[in-house]
Amino acid sequence: MRINLLALITAVLLSGCGGGSSAPSELVGKHDANAASCLYGFNEGEMAPSSLPAPNIQSAAFNKPYDQNLFNSVGSASGAEVLRFSALTGVTFYKVDKRKNKTIGCLFTGTLPNAPTLIEKKFREIEGDTQSEDPDSSLLGIYMPSETVQSLTDFAYSENMIVVLNDSEKYTMVHEFMHHLFKLGKKESDGMIKNRLIRSFELYEAAEEKFKSNETAANLIHFSTQLERLVIDLIPFLRSFHLEEVALETEMYKHYSRGKLRYISEDSRRNGDWYITSSGESTQNLIKELKITNNLVLISNKARMLDLTDLDKASVLESTDKANQLISNVNSELNTLIQQAHARLQKSNFRRTRSGLVASSSSPHEGCAHRRQAAQFVREILKK
Repeated sequence: MRINLLALITAVLLSGCGGGSSAPSELVGKHDANAASCLYGFNEGEMAPSSLPAPNIQSAAFNKPYDQNLFNSVGSASGAEVLRFSALTGVTFYKVDKRKNKTIGCLFTGTLPNAPTLIEKKFREIEGDTQSEDPDSSLLGIYMPSETVQSLTDFAYSENMIVVLNDSEKYTMVHEFMHHLFKLGKKESDGMIKNRLIRSFELYEAAEEKFKSNETAANLIHFSTQLERLVIDLIPFLRSFHLEEVALETEMYKHYSRGKLRYISEDSRRNGDWYITSSGESTQNLIKELKITNNLVLISNKARMLDLTDLDKASVLESTDKANQLISNVNSELNTLIQQAHARLQKSNFRRTRSGLVASSSSPHEGCAHRRQAAQFVREILKK
């Protein structure tokens, strides 16, 4: 029996997935990440601009647009200036206290205003999910777009919010701010993207079943058209979730390597490379779960076997070629970024483990975990 996709998508939108315009994105760290908050003082760093600079829209990986001048404004700024300048862009920082049973680092973000009660409740809920998945991890921060804030507070609050632990660090602040910049660069909400993907998957699945029960030329043409449509709608979904983490950490590395991202933990930055590799591999695994490549091969073979007109055969192969090219483009860019990140990890003497990264000296494990429920979403729509 097929699950209620509308109910599922509503739950996903409100339960802590996504780095885009309708769901919170999460930053997770290991317990030994506390030292990162002690490296610099909250007021240590440069001044951010007093007003918003002229826009400078650039594309991160996977053609994700963001205003680079907004990022540059906080790159060398102090934590206090990140807080002030971020408000100019439409996002407000709040804090929640680390639980008493956790080791507390320096209170770098201890002076931030307390998160509203309902927002803290959501933070604790996601925090609990994080702990259940990995007892050695702690939730460091989340970005909540205004749509999520409104839903959680019954419109008592309507601004975009970033919520961090009271002993967080500048890297966490900038990481979540980067999600905000990606949101500002979007032309449509994650809800629209997800709903379109649900509809495409339903049509694709129906076309697949119809062709496999009756292998006619007409059914093959319809199957190929729906598969192409599914891939076209899948790419924006991946770009908003799994690929956003890859793009974000890749961009932060570029700024860091150019001296444009300062007063942050070296280990936190390096662990971003681990998230590039893990998020990239997770994206590729999701594509495999949808069996897109298998069906592209199947349709191409059937187009050559069935009695199709030359025009129909050309139409089918054109659809499969377009879909295959889109998937290949994603995989090609992913593979390049994964290889580059992996090379940096090897150079810094980090090694991957089941739970994250280990270095010759104990290092924090930090990165965005928002892809977790996006992966769950795709797996759920595959269920019968």
